[in-house]
Amino acid sequence: MNNQKSEFQIRPFPDFSWSLSRHALLSECPRAYYYHYYASHNGWLKDTPEQTRKVYVLKNITNIYLLLGSLIHERAKDVVNSIVNKRPPPSLENLAKITRDELRNAVRESRDKDAFYRSPKYRCMLHEYYYGEGITEEKGERIIERMESCLKNLLECELIKELPNVDTSCIKAVDKLDSINLNGIKVYCAPDLVLLTPQVCKIIDWKTGKDSEENEEDEAWQVKVYAKCAKEKFKLNETLEIKADLVYLENGTMDERVITAKDIKDVEGFINDSIESMRGYVEDKEFNKAKVKENFPLADKEDVCYSCNFIEICKV
Repeated sequence: MNNQKSEFQIRPFPDFSWSLSRHALLSECPRAYYYHYYASHNGWLKDTPEQTRKVYVLKNITNIYLLLGSLIHERAKDVVNSIVNKRPPPSLENLAKITRDELRNAVRESRDKDAFYRSPKYRCMLHEYYYGEGITEEKGERIIERMESCLKNLLECELIKELPNVDTSCIKAVDKLDSINLNGIKVYCAPDLVLLTPQVCKIIDWKTGKDSEENEEDEAWQVKVYAKCAKEKFKLNETLEIKADLVYLENGTMDERVITAKDIKDVEGFINDSIESMRGYVEDKEFNKAKVKENFPLADKEDVCYSCNFIEICKV
């Protein structure tokens, strides 16, 4: 057995892949897409040019709502893994304390820009502190209320209550980043939970916001992408039913959807069209070398700019 580690290679250009988040950023603002996926490349290296380092640092900024969403997903993962390993799930008090402590730590770290600049991958910087004056008391209270509602509804969710009765061999994925190959392109997805029985493949997607018509189209594509990945990854039979349960943790509601063969075919076309659009911004497809910045237009809606990570450098 060869124990020799493969040598790390510095690539002049990033690898090309597809994900729904990448598609969403390009749709929202091509210039932000350029900064995030191309201009930041190699920004983690010690001898990288200052501008590249700056873009890489800004890429790692988050905001309090995105952070809360990530933390709630981590708690959901903790709960599911406890059940899978035949342990009682953590209590609401325990989950809330861990999450509250992590939120406080994020605020504390966000007050030190110099430390974040030195280690942006391992320290938190909230958009509210980098570009603003922090989080108001009122906003902080809303965040805590949402956090408590999400965790309470998570533990009271029927899916969680029924999970101890599910054979652990049926639990195929727990919030794990995975990928499939579609026409030579790596397609990434990370379903929150996949349950596979002889009768059905069930995909569970935790949502930390409320059910909203505004997000309906994005959510529809998201679960179809998950279904496509599950079908390929687990080599699902054509006749096996695929369902997606969208669980809105803030208000405790659930939306169950059936994913059809047509949905799978539609999402393949959706991904291929999106890849083609992305390739239009590339000068050299073999090496994934992007065109110059000026070929990536700014967002159509200026309100998008207020929450963008790249405000500091965008129009310079």
